[in-house]
Amino acid sequence: MAGKRTSKASKASSSSLKPATPSPAPSRSPSPSPKPASVPESHRNPLPFLLILPLISRLVTFSLNSLLLHHISPSLLGLSLQLDLLQSTIVFFSRESLRVALLRTGKSPAQTTRAINLAFLSIPLGLFFTLVLGKAYIFGSDGLDTVKTQATWIYLLAAIIELTIEPSFARAQIQGRYGLRALGEGSAAVGRALAVSLGVALVERRGGEAGLMQFAYGQLTYALMLVAIHFVFGKSYQLLFPRPVPAPTPTSDPSPSDQLLKEDAEKAHARWLDPPQLYLATTLFLQNALKHLLTRGDTLLLSLLSSSSSQGLYGLASNYGSLLARLLFQPLEESSRSEFSKSIAANQPQRARHLLRLLIKAYSLLALFMVALAPPLVPAFLKFVAGPAFATPEAESVLTAYLYYIPILALNGITEAFVTSAAKPGELHGQSVVMMVISGIFVALGWGLVEKEGARGLVWANMVNLGLRILYAGWFILGFFNKIDAGKTAAQRRAEEDAETSLLPEGMVTAVVGGLALALRKKQLGEVETLEGLVKVAGAIALVGVVTLVVERRFVKEGLTTFGLGAVARRIPGDINWGVPSKDEESKKEL
Repeated sequence: MAGKRTSKASKASSSSLKPATPSPAPSRSPSPSPKPASVPESHRNPLPFLLILPLISRLVTFSLNSLLLHHISPSLLGLSLQLDLLQSTIVFFSRESLRVALLRTGKSPAQTTRAINLAFLSIPLGLFFTLVLGKAYIFGSDGLDTVKTQATWIYLLAAIIELTIEPSFARAQIQGRYGLRALGEGSAAVGRALAVSLGVALVERRGGEAGLMQFAYGQLTYALMLVAIHFVFGKSYQLLFPRPVPAPTPTSDPSPSDQLLKEDAEKAHARWLDPPQLYLATTLFLQNALKHLLTRGDTLLLSLLSSSSSQGLYGLASNYGSLLARLLFQPLEESSRSEFSKSIAANQPQRARHLLRLLIKAYSLLALFMVALAPPLVPAFLKFVAGPAFATPEAESVLTAYLYYIPILALNGITEAFVTSAAKPGELHGQSVVMMVISGIFVALGWGLVEKEGARGLVWANMVNLGLRILYAGWFILGFFNKIDAGKTAAQRRAEEDAETSLLPEGMVTAVVGGLALALRKKQLGEVETLEGLVKVAGAIALVGVVTLVVERRFVKEGLTTFGLGAVARRIPGDINWGVPSKDEESKKEL
C-alpha cells in the first residue's frame, strides 16, 4: 500500500509540472518512451522567415525596379531618394530603439503587456518627428514646387501609417511569429514596386513624363499593405489601445520566491510600462539615432553638396550595390542580434561567440569574392540592367567603389549587433560618445571628398566611417570575451580555439579566386559585355564556388548545423585529406 501511495504521489507531483492540457484516459498498458519535446515557436530560428520570404519578394522588386530605371532619369531617382531618406529617418527615430528594447522582454503576461504598451509610443513619436523633420525639409528645400510638396506630404503620411503596426509587430516578435513580419514587408515591397511601375507606365501611355507623385503613391501603397496584412494575419484590431498590466494570480501557499514575485507584480500593477525597459529604450535612442545618421548620413551629405543627378547615380550604386545587404546581411543581422541577446541572457556566451565567428568567416569569404570578381563585371551590369541613362563612366566608378564598401558594411552590421545585444546601459552611453566622434570625422572627411570626387568620394568616406566603427566594436568584443575567459587556462583557450573554424578563407580558396580575378582583368575569358563572355565568366565563377564549398566544407557543416539544418549537414562527408593530417587525426596520434 505504501508503495502505491508513493507511486501516486510521484505521479501527482510530476503531473503538476506539466502544462494544463487534456490528458487521455488512464491505461494499464506500459507508457511509451517520451518523445523529444518540440521546439516552441518562440524559440525557433527566425532566419528562414527573415531570409527566404524577403529573398523572393526582393528578387521581384529587383526585376521591377530594373525595368523602371529604363524609364526615369538619374535626377528623378535622386529626388525620390531624398524623400525616401526623410521617411525612413522618421520611422527609424520613432521605433528602432523600442524594437531593440523589446528583444529583452520576458514571456510572462505582465512583461508582454508592458512591451506592447511600449510599442505604442512609436505612434506619438512618429507624429512629433513628422512635424519637425517634415516641416524642416519643406522649408529648407529650395525650389520646392506644388507637386514636390504634395509628394512630400504623402511620404510623411505613409510614415505615420506604417508606425501604426508597431504594437502588432511587438506581439508577433514576442510570440516568435517571424513569418508575419516577412510576409508583411515582402508583400508590401512588391506592392510598392508594382504601384510605381504601373504609375510610370500609365503616365507615359498618356504622353506625360514620370514624376515624384508615382514614387509617393508607391510608398503609400507600401504602408497600406503593411497595415492590411497585420490587420488580417496579425489581428492588429485587438491592439487599438494600450492595456494595463493584469493583476497577479493569487497562490494558496506561496514560497518565499513566489511571494517576492507577487509583491513585485503588485508594485508594478499600476504601471503601464516597465521602467527598466523604458530606460533601456531611452538609452538606445541616442545611440540608434547616431547610428542612423552615420548610416544614412552619406545620402544627407550628398543632398546638401551635389546635384540631384549625382544623387541619382549614388542611389543607383547604393540600391544595386547594397542589394546583397538587403537580401542577406539585414536578415542575418536581425536574426543574430536576437540570438546574441538570448544566448547572453541565458549565460551561454560560448554559443554567441561560435555564431559570431561563423558569420565573420562567411563575410570574409564574401569579401574575397566581392573584391576580386565583381568589379570587372560592372560595365556589363550597367549595360544590360540599369539602362543607357545610367551606363556612364561616373556610374561605373561609383558602383565599383561601392563593391569594395559592401564587405565593410556587412562586418560592421554583425559586430554592432553583438555590441547592442551584450552592452550594458553605461557601455551603450560610451558607444554613443564614440559614434559622435566618428560622425564628426565622417562629416569632415565626406565634405572634402564629395567636393573633390563627387559620389565616389562619399563611398570612400563611408568606408573610413564604418572601419572606425568596426574597430570600436572589435575592441568591445575582445574585452567582453576576455572577461569571460579570465578564469581559463591557456590550454583551455587553445582547445576552444582549435575547435572553431578559422576566421579567414583557406589558402587554396584564396589562390583559386585570385587566379580567376587575374583572368577576368586580362579578359582571358572574353569580353564580359557580350553574351558569350558572360556565359564563360558565369561558368568559371560557379566552378570556383564549388571548389570553395569543397575546401570549406567544415565551415559549411558548422554553419548549417548552427542555423537548424543539421540534417543537411550530416549528409556532407568529412574533411578531405589534402595530404596534410587533420586536427582530428593529429589528436588520435597523440592519444
